[in-house]
Amino acid sequence: MTNNLIPYAPILCAAGAKLNFNSSDQTVNVVEYPKNRKKVVDDAILDISNFLNTKTPEDTLNFFGFVDYIDGQENPLNIKTRNNIKDASGLMRDGKFILQELSNLKVNKSWHTSEVANQCSYFNTLCTNRGVEQVEGKRGRKATRKPNEYHPLKSNGLITREQLVTPSLEALWRAIPKEMVISAIKSKTVLTIDDLSKYNKEELEELVAKIEELQNA
Repeated sequence: MTNNLIPYAPILCAAGAKLNFNSSDQTVNVVEYPKNRKKVVDDAILDISNFLNTKTPEDTLNFFGFVDYIDGQENPLNIKTRNNIKDASGLMRDGKFILQELSNLKVNKSWHTSEVANQCSYFNTLCTNRGVEQVEGKRGRKATRKPNEYHPLKSNGLITREQLVTPSLEALWRAIPKEMVISAIKSKTVLTIDDLSKYNKEELEELVAKIEELQNA
């Protein structure tokens, strides 16, 4: 169980996991795994447990539309109310998840820090060597910094946080069945230049390919 899964609940649910919220300590745990995806889900949750808790009040409100159980009992909100919350979140439309919104969530929430400056206490070289070595399954912009330039110490004495979509989190996102998503082109969501600037060439090509696949389905 971990207390920072709330922002990732839509991705987990889209992949087929069912979640339980423990009100006593505000942790979340998986109570039902998608078929043949237990390791994918568990590996992603392990990485997420090392991320900073980036949830906002909006994330928490949206979460209660996605969570299936609260303290081991079925979510007391009825289906209509839960669906209204899901649609109002901007993450779903017509009962399906919006692909680009889930992708933005995956990128925007994945921040971590380090216990030691100029090193990465939690992800080691997966974080610090992203500019000097190719890691299978690792997505994101091509870094230009040297390994010892990550997590620098700021003038206020705090260690700088870093953004990292790990291969395990990427694998969870890829595990979402295509029938569970629609493209933003078919929704009212508009991608801005700022949104697109967060992706590298390979990620943009992947988004386009998935959109075309959905349109031709």
